[in-house]
Amino acid sequence: MTFWPFFQFSLAVVVTGFWLRDELKDKEEVLFVLVDLIAKVALAICALAYWFVPLSNSIGPAAPAIFTASVAWACVSTARDFRKDVPGSDLPPALRRFSFVLGIALYLAVFGPLYYWGYLSTFLRLHNGT
Repeated sequence: MTFWPFFQFSLAVVVTGFWLRDELKDKEEVLFVLVDLIAKVALAICALAYWFVPLSNSIGPAAPAIFTASVAWACVSTARDFRKDVPGSDLPPALRRFSFVLGIALYLAVFGPLYYWGYLSTFLRLHNGT
């Protein structure tokens, strides 16, 4: 594994750690936080499987289900967070749009490569039969 993937995984771990601390400090529902954390770990496992073939072989046929469940929970969690946070926003509309776009860009910068590597390790390896 080169420097770039190592940096990306390290960044994802640091961001997830800050996210977890913030969620627990805000007294969010523990069940949702736990399931969200499990989904992030499952995504990281699928992404790591792209770089480590023994890991890919060990999760084997369960990889598509693990990756799909992780992505599905990310969609459910995002929709839940939008419904919870957007109505109480006291920002002006222009600043609200800017923060929305910036938030998506930062999320994709941190977790986008993990989704990409997870997809490659899960479905292309399954398709190619390796």
